[in-house]
Amino acid sequence: MLKILVAEDEAHNRDAITETLTRMGHTVVACLDGRQALEAMSSSEFDLVLSDVRMPNMDGLQLFAASRKLLNKKTPFVFMTAYGRLEEAVSAMKQGALHFLTKPMRKKDLAPILNEVEIMVGLPKASVSTTDFSVPI
Repeated sequence: MLKILVAEDEAHNRDAITETLTRMGHTVVACLDGRQALEAMSSSEFDLVLSDVRMPNMDGLQLFAASRKLLNKKTPFVFMTAYGRLEEAVSAMKQGALHFLTKPMRKKDLAPILNEVEIMVGLPKASVSTTDFSVPI
């Protein structure tokens, strides 16, 4: 299973995502914003970062850029947003993001991404149920 860093400022979203990923068997470290996530990345390795785009102190795109530039990390990033602006998605993907999801997320959308990352890090592909879950906005 994966070690996943979740960066989400909304407590109910963060808790729901963390609980779902934990139930799926993944190890999760949850952070309140991009700065806290960057600190976590500086002291530990993660297989995946699942980050909200809009957060206080340091947003998801700034976190992504800082992780690449300051920490020289190549950790795959998946961005999530409640706003779903096409410009943000295009910008994130051009910068090297793995995926861009719109909230509320569904497990059937996240499961193939997790499988993809498991293969990227050399784990056998998991058979993840695609039962829906919604994260409240």
